[in-house]
Amino acid sequence: DCQFKKKTLGRKPLLNEEQEAELVSRIVRFAAIGLPVTPQILRRLVFKFGERNAINHPFNQQAKIAGKDWFRTFM
Repeated sequence: DCQFKKKTLGRKPLLNEEQEAELVSRIVRFAAIGLPVTPQILRRLVFKFGERNAINHPFNQQAKIAGKDWFRTFM
């Protein structure tokens, strides 16, 4: 019986599937009430999300914002 593990390229994702779905749900809720989420707002939102959920992240602690690379990967 051979078992194959799914291999992925690149870094391990910062958010698991459940956390990512929660973040997407928040973005959709904001848009539904007329608050469009700009890249800058999303990067700040995910920084706060990471802090509240004790997610180990490499984001800028002084500016309290996720990086542009994270944003591009997320999109």
